[in-house]
Amino acid sequence: MVPGVARLAGTTLLFVASFAIACDSASEHEGCIDPADRSKPGPDPSQCPRSTFPEQGFRALEVSGIVRRGEDPVAGAQVHVTPAPDTTTLAGSPPFDTTSDVAGFFRVASSVPKRYDLSFRLPGGLDGRDDVLVYRSVGGRYLEPHLDLPVRTLATAWVARVDVRLATPLAAGQALRFLAAGDGVVGVTGDAASGLFVHTTRYTATATLHAIAYDAARGLNSATAYAKVDVITDAANPKVLALHLEPLTGERPTPTFELEEAPPGFVPGDVVVRIGVGRTSDAVLVSIPWGTTTSLAPIPNQSFTYQLRATRADGAISDSGETGFDIGALTKIKLVAPPEVTAPADGATIGPGDLLGAGGPGVIEHVFEPASATGAGMHIVQRLGPETPLPDPRPLGVSTLAGTYTWTVRSFPNLTWVENVWGPDGRRYRPFAISPPRTITIR
Repeated sequence: MVPGVARLAGTTLLFVASFAIACDSASEHEGCIDPADRSKPGPDPSQCPRSTFPEQGFRALEVSGIVRRGEDPVAGAQVHVTPAPDTTTLAGSPPFDTTSDVAGFFRVASSVPKRYDLSFRLPGGLDGRDDVLVYRSVGGRYLEPHLDLPVRTLATAWVARVDVRLATPLAAGQALRFLAAGDGVVGVTGDAASGLFVHTTRYTATATLHAIAYDAARGLNSATAYAKVDVITDAANPKVLALHLEPLTGERPTPTFELEEAPPGFVPGDVVVRIGVGRTSDAVLVSIPWGTTTSLAPIPNQSFTYQLRATRADGAISDSGETGFDIGALTKIKLVAPPEVTAPADGATIGPGDLLGAGGPGVIEHVFEPASATGAGMHIVQRLGPETPLPDPRPLGVSTLAGTYTWTVRSFPNLTWVENVWGPDGRRYRPFAISPPRTITIR
């Protein structure tokens, strides 16, 4: 035998032997039973050989996360955990209840089943009303459940004032738009005349400010000058910033959008193009009527996204979500079909336990908006199965989930699990569609 081959064979035999020794032997555990289950006959578990596999830590099945409404965490949110209907449970399983702390953090320090339903009551929402948020058949151990708002907000943060001094005054009719980026920088509000306010997660932070000069009557896409400058912000002491604007001289790109795929009967609206230096510091650059082209201002150091929404006569919506694109190339857009809603019918009266039927790929979200200003709103995020029961809000301490509601169903076909609907970005950058609205009475 060739010496190299002999050495290889010996090494292979040694590896196989080591592998065999490391494994549990089935014959050694013949007749042994789970020590926690004494309902079956068998030998004393203490006489059985111990498994060579490590035991699972007692915290492995805990559930924790941060509850958010918009950009902010929600303090005092009631959290309720129950086994998912498709989960086999043992003694000591949920329901479990806890409350989020001042930072919105919650933790269920118990052995939660591998699949569970996670429900929340978020106090003090729109007009001071409660909101109910339900995630069906969750498998993850950490989740940041999020309730989106109809308008964008900045997270609660430190606010530092910055006074701007322009090297050259703006021409008549000109305006300035500011964006802000940096480690711990949330965004910027205010204006050059009355003062800027930089929002940060730290008492002091280094912010990069982007200033864009444009014709106030024609909008941001008429930008003519730009500046970028760093400033160290301080929540207690205002700073003075000298700003020198440079003319924009680059070539204006002209993107082209093509509707490659759309559900029947949907009419596209405008293509909304945004610029930004961060997910919480952006601005609408221009809205382009569908079927037309418009050149874009050559503003440097920006990311560009587009969003196209199409509507149908019955109120259904299909939306591309905010999607990045190449400003110098052809962009092909695909719009998704709305979910097929099967039950209940428009005008029906339903109660806890009654089934909500909607079919579609990916993740489904049922949205109930109350007609009454005092009624609680509700979102139900689900994936598994075409039907889900209407939750019983009483374990969450909600007594106002009743009356007349507008019910719509959102479909996110590109999402796989309910855990994907996570945080403020969970819905924002995803294509989605919304079913025609129905009027439902909850008893």
